[in-house]
Amino acid sequence: MTQARGFFKTVKGVYETTYGTIPTSGEATMIQLPYNTFDMGSDEEMIDPQTIRGNRYQAEPAFGNISVMGSASVPIDVRNIGYWLRLLLGNPSTSGSGTYTHTFDPANSLPSMTIEQGFSDVSVYNVFSGVKVNSMSMTFEPSQEVTANIEMLGKAESSPASSSRDTSPNTVVFDRYNAKNISMEKGGASISTISKIDLTIRNELADNIYCLDGTGFRNSLPETNFVVEGTMETLFEDASIYNEAISGTETSLEITLASGTNSLVFYIYELKFPRKPLSSSGSEPVFLELPFKAYFQDNAQSVPLRVTLVNDVANYTMGA
Repeated sequence: MTQARGFFKTVKGVYETTYGTIPTSGEATMIQLPYNTFDMGSDEEMIDPQTIRGNRYQAEPAFGNISVMGSASVPIDVRNIGYWLRLLLGNPSTSGSGTYTHTFDPANSLPSMTIEQGFSDVSVYNVFSGVKVNSMSMTFEPSQEVTANIEMLGKAESSPASSSRDTSPNTVVFDRYNAKNISMEKGGASISTISKIDLTIRNELADNIYCLDGTGFRNSLPETNFVVEGTMETLFEDASIYNEAISGTETSLEITLASGTNSLVFYIYELKFPRKPLSSSGSEPVFLELPFKAYFQDNAQSVPLRVTLVNDVANYTMGA
């Protein structure tokens, strides 16, 4: 028998019109998404019963809630990253012709996706509905592949199928961003001494909504707090940023990935660094590492984070 091999695994997705309702095969074409790692499945709770039956043997276990969850590492590229950004932040506003600007602001209600994880060499296709992105984290540093780590939650998993829901999915040209494509601004001015930056964006989905509906799966995945935080590491050349942390001074960050006419920009409009001790190791060069938290207080854009994606993709619909 053939053993499934990872390089044959495909990941395809289509946005849902109604949360948790799988679009029909003819309703919308799926998009095939590139990935580095992708793992998704169902985790069913097994409950130890307290039943007494006149002996000391464990009674048959009971089963409880089923959690659909997954994680992925995906390359940050010129085009495909937009499908994940729509799940993370909501529907973008799009303008332009030929070259399009997609502006993502955090939405109060996020779209969901039906995702098919296919093992084509053994003809096993798992379909997950009601999938939302709970968080996305990125680490930008020299000499590292530029990727996003994504944590997902879903509503339900269908029984495995022996054929794909869409044998002719859409694909877009894959052009990755590299570390050399990254530049930074802090407080509205260019800064070239940041050696590493971690950025995490979280939707904090409420994952404990279960009902007596005969399925064991989640009923819904409502959004709660929107959180943006991270850590910035810089060369320690003077006390300017260190003093900002000491005084609690508000600043901003702008992370730009650009290649030709294409760009991806993360705007963090208001953030603060907490006071942290300086540390060094022997005679090694000294770096300043500071965590930060973003927020909305009074910036003109009225959001803590905005992401703009400029490319040649006309829209990021693919279904809903």
